[in-house]
Amino acid sequence: MQGANGSVFNNLKTDIVKNFIVRIPESIAIQNRIVSILSSIDDKIELNLKINETLEEMAMTLYKHWFVDFGPFQDGEFVESELGMIPKGWRVISCYDLANYINGKAFKTNQLVDNDGLPVIKIAELKSGITNSTKFYNGDIEPKYLLQNGDILFAWSASLGVFIWAKGKAVLNQHIFNVKPNGTLSKSMIYFTLKNIIQEFIEIAASRATTMGHITKEHLIDKKIALPPDELLVKVDEKMSNYYQMILSNMLEVERLTQIRDYLLPRLLSGEIDVSKAEKQVEEVL
Repeated sequence: MQGANGSVFNNLKTDIVKNFIVRIPESIAIQNRIVSILSSIDDKIELNLKINETLEEMAMTLYKHWFVDFGPFQDGEFVESELGMIPKGWRVISCYDLANYINGKAFKTNQLVDNDGLPVIKIAELKSGITNSTKFYNGDIEPKYLLQNGDILFAWSASLGVFIWAKGKAVLNQHIFNVKPNGTLSKSMIYFTLKNIIQEFIEIAASRATTMGHITKEHLIDKKIALPPDELLVKVDEKMSNYYQMILSNMLEVERLTQIRDYLLPRLLSGEIDVSKAEKQVEEVL
């Protein structure tokens, strides 16, 4: 935190806080109405996040039933494969061949700026979103590094994870793959497949970690999964795509509500926005 004289505070002390000037409405009734407005938005955000947790669990249960336990095929014929016994007619494919893995751009420090251009998405942004610490890039960029809502991001170094991007147009930094369909699987099937095997990759990275554990192209090649014939794949993909789209839709609504909340908070406290108008606007969007 930087003070008015340019000095930097290592922590926020009580004496510093005492000097803060905060504008708030004098009326307790107005304060309570503002709290109610903001709380209603927060409640909807929390509900969406909980719904998405449930949707993820349901989708992963269905995925494992089909592709791990082979539940619908237990009464059918099985054959030997490099993965063990799999349903007859299924094929074994490398994880690397399931999709195109596009690594992010390796930016130099002097290429990044504050609050000008597109946000640069590192692993920190995947976990915490775009914050005051996020850097931006305002130069020319190859289209393959651009992010759009609904992209699947696979952090393959340090903190491994699989994410759906829903925070608008941005630029992808290195150490993260933007995983694109190559005609083998749909976007939803790619996402749930990677979610199913990510823990295995996390363990691989942890076992070889020195300063920063990661996985390589060879690990993706070595990891194999079994896929059913196309007609069966289409059947289950219809259900998986529904889950994926509902999760993405809820994420986009969370982002929209977060922006509304963050816009309203300082303006309601300062009196710039009328509380009655804000109540009506929030009621319309919830």
